[in-house]
Amino acid sequence: MSLPSREALTANSVKKRLRRWRVLVGSRVMPTCPACQQSHSKRDGHSPGGRQRYACRPCRRDFTMHSGSAFSGYRFPPEVILTALRWYFSYPLSAQQVMELLADRGVDVSRRTILRP
Repeated sequence: MSLPSREALTANSVKKRLRRWRVLVGSRVMPTCPACQQSHSKRDGHSPGGRQRYACRPCRRDFTMHSGSAFSGYRFPPEVILTALRWYFSYPLSAQQVMELLADRGVDVSRRTILRP
């Protein structure tokens, strides 16, 4: 498995991809469905993580704003994941040291979580 390029790990590129994923409809931002790429969706409550959930009318699937991103299904926000990856691969740090740096910033994560693929 090859490592992603440095450009792929920046928070700005992730935000840019998330912005491209949204489509303006009227005065609200309505997301496009990651499965069928259509913007005919409606709000459908909240996910267990507290994110707004949407229901796609054409394909009848549920999704959130982060369902189509590379970080969907992870507990931590993309900024925290990118920071941990950047430290781990850019500097000669162990997983324990990355865990301690994240703990200094208020993120409670275990060493095993950092080592998990």
